[in-house]
Amino acid sequence: MNKEVKKIFIVLAFYSFACGIFYNFQELWMAENNLSLKTISTVYSICALLTVSIIFLCSNLVKKNRIKPFANTLMLLRTILLLSFFFLHNSGFNILIKFLIMLDYVIDVEIFACIYPIVATIEKNDKLYAKRSLIYSFFYNSSALIAGFMLGKSFLNINIDYNFYALIAAFVSFIATIILYFTNTKKYQKNTNKYNKKR
Repeated sequence: MNKEVKKIFIVLAFYSFACGIFYNFQELWMAENNLSLKTISTVYSICALLTVSIIFLCSNLVKKNRIKPFANTLMLLRTILLLSFFFLHNSGFNILIKFLIMLDYVIDVEIFACIYPIVATIEKNDKLYAKRSLIYSFFYNSSALIAGFMLGKSFLNINIDYNFYALIAAFVSFIATIILYFTNTKKYQKNTNKYNKKR
């Protein structure tokens, strides 16, 4: 497997780990912030509607040679949002929390949608597409299991709760952002452009 493709899959592993460790408990985190079940379901319904519109817009506006920088920006924003959740916990700013959750949801789906197109700029392969789903599922479910096992325990006098998972997710997401930043796809884009010109 190409070295840069491996880097992208490492990014995917960190990204999915961050997703699993916080998003599996996000509804409970929201409940801790005094959001009712009705409000939580409404927020997720709006998220679903926004996601369809944003993905349609991005797929038409973001050019192929800009997918990686676009995804990198989204991952950085996601890191900031996860960190914001940690600091907004029990702050009472519920309107802001609801808005940020909707924004985070849209960004999360868009990042996942960008992963294979980034891989495809380097190497197009049906097996790589299948590996994307396998890697995501494995690390998402693994982190959820780890989070469930650690919940309620203490580590170095730190109580592990839903909000602590937001901090871990932000840290892991930041690592993914750094790795993606140092993944070089430009040289492969140049080769693709030369090939297209010859045709």
